[in-house]
Amino acid sequence: MKRLCSISIISTLVFCILSSCGKLGAGTTEAIELSYIPGECLRSNILKTCLFDAPGIIGKIESFDKVPFFIYTSHKPKSLSFPLEMELDVERESLSHQKGSDYRYYPSSGVYKAFGKESKNVENAYEAAYSNIKNCPDWLGGSISLSSIFYCEGLVITANKDFAGIPAGENIASIAEIDSPFAYYRLPFVDFPNEYLPLGRYISVLIPLGDYQFSYENVRFHFEIPVKVGLFLHYLKDKISDPNAEMQFKDEVLTCDFSMSIGLH
Repeated sequence: MKRLCSISIISTLVFCILSSCGKLGAGTTEAIELSYIPGECLRSNILKTCLFDAPGIIGKIESFDKVPFFIYTSHKPKSLSFPLEMELDVERESLSHQKGSDYRYYPSSGVYKAFGKESKNVENAYEAAYSNIKNCPDWLGGSISLSSIFYCEGLVITANKDFAGIPAGENIASIAEIDSPFAYYRLPFVDFPNEYLPLGRYISVLIPLGDYQFSYENVRFHFEIPVKVGLFLHYLKDKISDPNAEMQFKDEVLTCDFSMSIGLH
């Protein structure tokens, strides 16, 4: 059952997300993403897999066109990375008229319509907050993709066959972890436990390769990722009339089921 929990937050939340964004490094000529997605944009608890080319992963790969993971060699230990995409009610916008320009994802008109007569006020409040992100004086460039959706604990991963040394049906999460490219944004100005991990549009689940070898077999996976969904737009609406308003969170469990024709033993 979903439950709401009150967590205090100051009025400059979105601005402060990037107030120390110099950590992102120097600018780049490539198009970058600058998104902050409110939790109200979460359309479904079903996660979608991403597919990658298989060549170079295992010996004879003629029958393996795509796989739902890539090998994350920069991570220690070297791991399989399963990027899972949230289903969000968002729209994409280029931030300039130039081809290949920077871009963002933002709430769709349908998200705002849920606020009825307050919809325009909420939209204006979000755009004002987002403007602070774009005009952050300390930001030196680089992509950012954050949301008011957080992971804490309770990851569940099961497979119908032995995988990476874990027996079939047991929780593979005992050796796995969730990786967030922007986890270093601890958001100290928000009153929530330090173990909360801010998530972007994609959630990357890492499983270490160890000394295991790939095998040819069909393996069925089930993922469960409990999250805290911050109702950021509701918070902005409440702040209009109550400067001391607190952001509300609700519990959700994001899930994903998929099969692949590669095992790990």
